[in-house]
Amino acid sequence: MSIDINNYRDLYNHHITRKVDSIIVKYNPQKSTYEYRPHSHKTGSNALNDLAELLIDNMIFYAFSETEVTDLHSRHQALDNLKTAAIYAFKTRIPKRNNPDTDGTPGEVLLDLLIQAYEPTSQKLIARAKYRQMGDNSEIKGYDAMYFTKSKNQILLWLGQVKTGQCKYCKTGIMSDLQEKYVDAYFENSVCYVSEKKEPNHPLTDILNGINGICFDSITNSWSPKKKRQKIFQFLKTNHIKIMIPCLLAYTAAIYSNEHTLKTGITECTQDIMNHFSRKKFDICREFDYEILFYVFPIENVQYLRKKISSYRRRG
Repeated sequence: MSIDINNYRDLYNHHITRKVDSIIVKYNPQKSTYEYRPHSHKTGSNALNDLAELLIDNMIFYAFSETEVTDLHSRHQALDNLKTAAIYAFKTRIPKRNNPDTDGTPGEVLLDLLIQAYEPTSQKLIARAKYRQMGDNSEIKGYDAMYFTKSKNQILLWLGQVKTGQCKYCKTGIMSDLQEKYVDAYFENSVCYVSEKKEPNHPLTDILNGINGICFDSITNSWSPKKKRQKIFQFLKTNHIKIMIPCLLAYTAAIYSNEHTLKTGITECTQDIMNHFSRKKFDICREFDYEILFYVFPIENVQYLRKKISSYRRRG
C-alpha cells in the first residue's frame, strides 16, 4: 500500500469505522448456492437517525478517491466537519436525482460503507462519482460499486449492484441487474471504460494498462468483438483476477419494534432472500471466475433515509 492509502485508512477508521459497530449489526453469513450477508441497524428511537447520520458522514469518502480525500483534508481540513464535507460532495460530485422519492443514493453510500468498513484492504477501482456516462453527462450507469482487494496470489474486482426501496422492487431489480450487467459484452465494455479512467499511480496500473493495450490492439488489428473479449478474459485469468459481485438489497421492513423482533425478523428476511435467489441461474459470463454476495439490509424506513440525505443534497 502507498503512503496515501495508509493515511486514508487511518482517517476512514477514525471518522467512520469506529462508529459502525454502535450503529450497524453484522450477522453471521449464510451460504447455499450463493453467500448471503445479513445486516441491520440497531433498535431504539434514534437508531434510524444514527444510520442516516453515519451515511451522511460517509458521503465524502464515497464521492472522492482515497488520494483526493487525503489531499482535501491536508489542504482544507475537510474532515473536521463531515456534514460540511457532505454538502461539498453533493455540490461538486454526486449526481442530481430527479425524484427524491426513488433516490438510490442512500443504498449506494451504504454499500460503499459496508465494503470499506468490513473489507479493510479494499480500495476504489475508480471514484465512480467523478465520472459521467459515455455519450452524455449523466452518471455512470454500469456498476454501483467498483473496488478491488489485492493479495500476493489474487486480485478481487468488486463490481456491485444496489437496490433501495420496497423488498419486491429490490429483488426484481437485482435479478435484472444480474441478468444484464455481467454478460460478456456488457462486462467487456465496462471494464475497458473503467480502465481508461485510472488515477495516477493507481495500484492496479499494470493491470489497467494491460486492458487498455488490448483495447488499442483490437482497433489496430481490426479484431472481431469476440476476439477482443477472449483476449480480455484470458488476461484476467492469467493475472488471477476474480470478480466479486456484491448485491445490496436495502428495503423497508417492520422488524424494529424491539430486539427480539429484530433478531427474528433478520432471520426471516435473510431466509426470504435466500429462497428467492438460491435456485436462480444468472446469465453471467462463464469466461471469468466470479462470486455473488447478497447483502441483506432491512431498514426501518427507507423513505426517512432518503429525506434526511436529500436535505443535504438541497444545501449543495
